[in-house]
Amino acid sequence: MTSRLTNEQLLSTGKTTTAWLKLGKNERKLLLRTEQDGQCHFCGQLLPEDPSLFDIARTPGHPYSKADYRDKSICYVGHAAIASGCPANGHQGTDHGNIPWFSQLAAVVQAREEVQRMRIRVGNRRLATERGMDDPSLIPGVVAGLDARIGQMEDDLTDAMGALMKDARPIALAAMNVLGVGPTTFARILAEIDINKAPSRSSLHKFAGYAPGFDRMAKGELEDGKRKRGEKRPHNARLRVACFNQGEALIMQGISRIKKSAWPVANADERTEQWQTLSWRERFGLARRFGAELYACDYLERRAATEDDDKWASEAHRHMDAIRRMMKLFLSHLWEVWRGLEGLETPPPYPMTTMGGNHDGYIAPAERGWPKNE
Repeated sequence: MTSRLTNEQLLSTGKTTTAWLKLGKNERKLLLRTEQDGQCHFCGQLLPEDPSLFDIARTPGHPYSKADYRDKSICYVGHAAIASGCPANGHQGTDHGNIPWFSQLAAVVQAREEVQRMRIRVGNRRLATERGMDDPSLIPGVVAGLDARIGQMEDDLTDAMGALMKDARPIALAAMNVLGVGPTTFARILAEIDINKAPSRSSLHKFAGYAPGFDRMAKGELEDGKRKRGEKRPHNARLRVACFNQGEALIMQGISRIKKSAWPVANADERTEQWQTLSWRERFGLARRFGAELYACDYLERRAATEDDDKWASEAHRHMDAIRRMMKLFLSHLWEVWRGLEGLETPPPYPMTTMGGNHDGYIAPAERGWPKNE
């Protein structure tokens, strides 16, 4: 590999210009895109207007790093071969270029979560000062109102996440048919999953931490009840948290729909009072009458089944168990619908293939509000 040339050497050999060196990365991308009539240099495919969605490719043996855009003579606007089907023709299309949709979504979701945590911390500090629980002199004037400015950043990221969801693959639109699924909560789930890497329902359950052996750390990987340094979890922790939040939303909105159907004349407080007087079996009975198509009905069915079982340590333990059962069904439906929309294989559930097709416990996605794949 040849040695790295300085700006003076590049200028003297005509490989670059002073004007080119003064441009920013995105400006260089847009200029090259214009010079190439808006097309990829290698395959002629039209490039997006947003410069973050494509990159500058180089000839093989380029001596500079991927982030160096100084040498115009060997820089061409291209895009990822994997993401867009570009034949590459020898350029570095497999490790730069169009960012896969779910990777873009993951970046926005994670950034929003970081900003949200920062806003909460700053807001708590401000409230403590206002209530006399903290020394106001510890917070300089520049920090005052910082939580509001951070909140604006969070709103901007939320808008960006919503835009990605609207322009996303069909699975995002399909999921919105399910009561309790919203763009913000569901985006956190989609951001963690590459459906091409999940050949079966159980593989997605394992990845989310909903399968035995994948739901917690082994004893040898724990130290004083905590994960040892360097030990990796057997599941995706962010996906598991996202599934829990999605499960809570499915339960809350589903039960609200059931209560409104059961007591249409009563107000919200009266419905809640009526609901609290019922046992879990009675609640499940209402769910079968007024919300059999809701995931909340599956949650209530499990709560009714464990109501008198003494093996559970607490109500919270029963609650988490029921969420786990419900979310395994939700993830199974997500897997089936998503892979169907992507044109991937969707073999039937394992019990149906091992029991001669006589397993009658299968619940189709359409029975819980998902649209049917054409």
